[in-house]
Amino acid sequence: GQYHATSKYEIEDMLSKVGLAQKMSSYAINLSGGQRRKLSVACAFIGNNKTVFLDEPSSGLDPSARRELWDFLKDMRHGRTILLT
Repeated sequence: GQYHATSKYEIEDMLSKVGLAQKMSSYAINLSGGQRRKLSVACAFIGNNKTVFLDEPSSGLDPSARRELWDFLKDMRHGRTILLT
C-alpha cells in the first residue's frame, strides 16, 4: 500500500464537512451517538480513498443529520466508489 500522512488541515476539513469542526479537540467517547456516526464516516474518507465501504451510515441519526450526511456522501462520491450496505 501507499503511505499517506494525514495533515491537520485534511482532518479539520473533513470534520467541517460532516459538521464536527467544533468537536475537533473532543474525545470520541464524549460525542453523542450521532456525532460518533458522523466521525466514523469522516474517517472513512480521510486519505482520499478510491473505494469506501459504509455499513448503514445514517443509522441512529435524526432526520436533519441524516439529510446532511446524504448530501455529504453525494458530494464525496466524485472519483470514488462508495458501497453502502
